[in-house]
Amino acid sequence: MPEMVGNPQPARTFQDRQGEILHAVTLAADRFLRSRRPLDEIDVVLAALGEATGVARTHVFAAEQDGQRWLMSQRNEWCAPGVAPEIDNPELQHIDLEATGLGRWLELLPAGRILTLDEPEFTAEERAHLSPQGIRSLLVFPVEVEGRWWGSIGYDDTRRMRHWRRTELDALQAAARVLGAGIQQHLRTEAREREQVRLAQALERERLAAERLRELEELKDSFIAAVSHELRTPLTSICGFAQTLEEHDPQLDDDLREQLHARLSVNARHLSDLVGQLLELNRLGSTTTAPARVDTDLARLVEDRLARCIRLDGKRRAVDLRVTTARIDPEALRQILDSLLDNVARHAEVATWVTVRSERRNGSLLLIVEDDGNGVPQPLREAVFEPFRHGPTAPRHAPGVGIGLSLVARLAAAHGGHAWIEEPDGGGTRVCVLLPEPAG
Repeated sequence: MPEMVGNPQPARTFQDRQGEILHAVTLAADRFLRSRRPLDEIDVVLAALGEATGVARTHVFAAEQDGQRWLMSQRNEWCAPGVAPEIDNPELQHIDLEATGLGRWLELLPAGRILTLDEPEFTAEERAHLSPQGIRSLLVFPVEVEGRWWGSIGYDDTRRMRHWRRTELDALQAAARVLGAGIQQHLRTEAREREQVRLAQALERERLAAERLRELEELKDSFIAAVSHELRTPLTSICGFAQTLEEHDPQLDDDLREQLHARLSVNARHLSDLVGQLLELNRLGSTTTAPARVDTDLARLVEDRLARCIRLDGKRRAVDLRVTTARIDPEALRQILDSLLDNVARHAEVATWVTVRSERRNGSLLLIVEDDGNGVPQPLREAVFEPFRHGPTAPRHAPGVGIGLSLVARLAAAHGGHAWIEEPDGGGTRVCVLLPEPAG
């Protein structure tokens, strides 16, 4: 039980105290009604009221209804010099008025009536609650906000039982009303600010949605244009070669006939690969199928894909495989290599060489395709992995669909890895694909 320290204020006449109380109420009105956030002024007001009344403590409690129960919790406190504070007392939080025997508090305060108690009048339950705080006399005013009980402002005297005159009670009740008005203003300010934030967030969401719709529209236009071009080119060739064979086959020599068949095959394969990429991109975006990992011969697969990528004709090719066998999905690796090699051929027209490398990094296969072309600017090194995005070096006459690197990134993610772009020391582009392998 804390020491019962006497109130330190010197004796004052009633007129002096009355004038100081009125001055404190005026200060409360000025502080609360001028401030945008009146609750920030409560401690100053409690100090002024406490010093004016000569009590040991002034305090504010907030009330909340939990079902049928009324709970009160201390929010603010002022203490006279030498008086033990109670603001950190956990027993003054969530006080169940009825369960703790403070029934008359529940009867008076919500009804807007003043509670004044002296020590001889304490019930056993009230004494158990008040005596550990050294309280001998207690005065509590209800605080109403928008016509409803919000909580209370109270005055503890630890030195003596206190007789309050009507004029003092009237002035302090005015202080309680001013406090209620200040809280109401504070709550309204907070509500306005929340509404402003909500509106700002809604506007920002609408702006982002409009921006996203615009981006999607641009992507759609780009996708349609690119797919139309990519589909039309091989289809035009296929139709032309097929028509030539159909109309002039008897007149064609064997070499020309063989060339036409070869070109038909190449364009049909290119068309099939394009459709396959689109379907695979859609599959990876809508399912979580685990990769079919098996022991895969990297050397043979890399050699085969390099040989099939006729777009790399004219470029020097190098292979540096420090890892030749890995437990990964061979079909996924084939698609990754095809996409990376096609990306080099399409975007690195000035490149003179391309290198395919593999190495082990922290138990994962690291596949690298590197060229000495113009490179990818730093701000675009993540964006080019998004679907239907083209790098700055995409040729205008054949920009591609913009799904190759996106497919690479999604295939890597399906293996639990990722893909990224670096710039080699001598310039160019280095695309790295990390493919974790299962343990054991």
